[in-house]
Amino acid sequence: MLSVFLSAALPLLPVAAMTHDPAPPPVALPSENAVQRDSVRLGEILEFGDGLSIEPVAIVEDSRCPAGVMCIQAGKLVIAATITAGGDRFTSQLALGERLPIGDGMLAFVSGTPAAPTVGGMSRASNYEFGFSYWPSPSESRSKT
Repeated sequence: MLSVFLSAALPLLPVAAMTHDPAPPPVALPSENAVQRDSVRLGEILEFGDGLSIEPVAIVEDSRCPAGVMCIQAGKLVIAATITAGGDRFTSQLALGERLPIGDGMLAFVSGTPAAPTVGGMSRASNYEFGFSYWPSPSESRSKT
């Protein structure tokens, strides 16, 4: 009788381990000296000043868990973005929560909405908005004050 109970309960164990966590942990950077701007959509350019800008150009992956669905992994949101800094222009892939060193500062991909794709696939690209923050180096911050 015990073996029948165990064999019936074992397939249910992975279900108990499933969680719904669509949001990655927040980007941990000091709030002082941060240059933050509103969100931008695909094809829009976000300018931070001093020749630094970022333009999200494509959604590479959105495997985050849809709202109301139990998932084993939280998944991730990855975009391709064109970054202009110090006269250089390049395209890079950034995952939500990722930080990218730019010069002596730090650029972070801090938000992506909608919070998760719709059930059955990604949301329409036109529905997405992306938020970024930039932390200049301490010497850049002091020279501007």
